Amino acid sequence: MNIVNQIVRGNEEAFKELYVKYKPTVCKFVYSFTNDSDLTDDIAQDVFIAVWLNRKNLDPNKSILSYLMTIARNKVFDYFKETSRKKEMLEQNWLLLEKTRNETEDVLNSLELNRLVDAAISQLSSRKRAIFELSKLKGKTHAEVAYELGISQNTVKNHMVESLKFIKEFLSDQGEVAFSLFVFLLFR
Repeated sequence: MNIVNQIVRGNEEAFKELYVKYKPTVCKFVYSFTNDSDLTDDIAQDVFIAVWLNRKNLDPNKSILSYLMTIARNKVFDYFKETSRKKEMLEQNWLLLEKTRNETEDVLNSLELNRLVDAAISQLSSRKRAIFELSKLKGKTHAEVAYELGISQNTVKNHMVESLKFIKEFLSDQGEVAFSLFVFLLFR
């Protein structure tokens, strides 16, 4: 009775004999794809486990070596497919984390800029502060601000020029980034 017939019947000694005889060949084949000794051993183990678990399906009339190499090739393919899938997932997660980090930084920068602009606005005179808030924060035109406050459009314009100059100087003193963000937000 050949070794495959014995394995089909559950003979563990026959399986050990098959393992000892073909493990080096399977490992050499797997290593040619992986170039990693530990990974090669893991995949070779999986190959022989698959043979044992599916021993009842072995065909004694077919080459056991061909069967082992087919399983080994499929296991290597499965490994690389899974690794590729994990790598793709990691890359997608990294991009998501990077996007979230950038959005978080944008929010923090915006909050810091708002805090600095509020600090600058609070140092304006009450008249300039009212004009600035109506114009820039509420989006009203100079004509609308002038009408609402009962002053001339020219007064609104002059106060806005002075207020913006003061805020720019205040933010410049706070750092280049704060000033740049303010200019960007002011003119978008």
